[in-house]
This record gives sequence, C-alpha cells and structure tokens, in this order.
Amino acid sequence: MVSSNSPTAPLIIIIGITGSQGSSVARALLASSKPYRLVGVTRDASKPASKAWIEKGLTLKELTVAVGNEEAVKKAFGGADAVFAMTDSWAHFDFQREVAEGKLLVDAALSAKVKLFIWSALESLSDLTGGKYPGCTFYETKAEITRYLQASGQAYALVQPACYFSNLLVSLNLYTPRLQPDGTYLLALPSAPKSTMAWFDAPVDYGLYVRAVLENPGVGEGAEVLCGSEASFEEVVEVLSRVTGKTVKYKQVGKDEFFELFKDLGKVRRNPSLFQRLRAG
Repeated sequence: MVSSNSPTAPLIIIIGITGSQGSSVARALLASSKPYRLVGVTRDASKPASKAWIEKGLTLKELTVAVGNEEAVKKAFGGADAVFAMTDSWAHFDFQREVAEGKLLVDAALSAKVKLFIWSALESLSDLTGGKYPGCTFYETKAEITRYLQASGQAYALVQPACYFSNLLVSLNLYTPRLQPDGTYLLALPSAPKSTMAWFDAPVDYGLYVRAVLENPGVGEGAEVLCGSEASFEEVVEVLSRVTGKTVKYKQVGKDEFFELFKDLGKVRRNPSLFQRLRAG
C-alpha cells in the first residue's frame, strides 16, 4: 500500500522514519485497512532509505530536531492528528542534549495543537529500584522526557519497546553470544537462567503496537503500552540453537567476570554465522 492522498485521512508525523522504530510504524500504518497520510521526518532526505519511503507515497520532511530549531519543528507538526516521537541515545551519547530535544518535541506538539503525541518511552530504573541503580542514563533520559510530557497538558500515549532480538546478533557485547574455542556460542550475563525479560522484533513488531494506539478504542489517549513477550535466557539460547543449527549455551556469571567481558567495550562484534543463518531462514 501507499500513503493516502485523501485530505480526510489522519495526518501522522513519524520522527526517525529511516530507523527501526519509525520505519516499523510506517510499515504498520501502510498495511492497515484504514487510510493514513504519512509524513516522515529525517535529517537527510537524499539517502536511499529516505527515497524508498518517497516511492511509497510518503512525504518526507528534512528536519533537524535540535535546540534552536524550535520553529521549524513546530511548523513540521502543523495540522498533525498524531506524532510518533522518539529520541536516539546512541546518536551522540549526550544525554542532556537528548532530554532537551525530547522536551522540544513535546513543546512543538503542544504549540501545534497535535491531537495525540505517541512517545517511545522507557521507565526510570532508579525509580523502579528505589534508587539502587540510578546510573542507567539511557533509561533515565527517556523517563525524564516522559515526566515532562505527562505534566505538559499534551494528549499522549506511551509505547515502551522491549529488548530488540537483534541485540543478540549485533550489540555492545552485552547480549551477543560469544564464539568459544570448541565452536559453541556462550551468552554470559549476571542474570539467572530462568529470569525473564521482554523481547521483540522491533522492525516488525513495534509499529503494530503504535497502530493499536491509533485504531483500538480500548487504547488511545493516556495509554501506556508495553511491547514484547516474556522469555527466559534459557529459552532464548534454546531458540537460537534450534533456528541457527549452532550450539548456543547460557551461563550466569558473577560481577567481576561480567565486567571482564567489557574490557573492549565499544568494539561492535558480529556473529556472521548466526546472523546469516537467521536471515536465510
């Protein structure tokens, strides 16, 4: 399907149209039985990923969401029925900047009288643990923006992503199974084997949750949607082994051994044999 040209179709602005979440939102809305006018926001409308969306009938707006560019963001949101908004912690690792940009998006939506602001949220780990773990800035920045949104008066819905399955294949070493001398793969974390967390396939799944916010009468404004399905680490390595044909094991490790795994943090590791087999299957 292609984006609707009907002036009566809801106008949806999608921040980060070429990223995992934004592109998933666009695909889900294009696949809907309901018409939508989709406008994607990107920093570079000339790159191939952007042009691919133009071919599907989307309007792309080249826009930098940054402090000092408030008027342009407000103008881009004009007439929107809904805005899907997210911030990218990994783009610059400047967490104060991320909070400022998130607040800018909220302010622009409020000023442009956007009917619904759909925010890719994360909870504060500091709040959840009673202050025991205050330093996970990736979560705390999103939580600070959420608090600002909730106090702003802007109509909103929160759609909280789960852990990406793709983190098992390419990540900052945390969830990536490591090749062992005997040819097997080992996923080593401090968590117990039977402990669970929420997982999902972000490019496929995320947009479906956002579409539910827009189309399901039981969701909508004020909703707090949690994405994904619970799976234990035992289950994760069992599925990886079954799908790839490789032997993937799980091991619970102590703090010192876990930290030793991160001595080369910053070097992105890939497991080509796992990745290629999953893609081929």
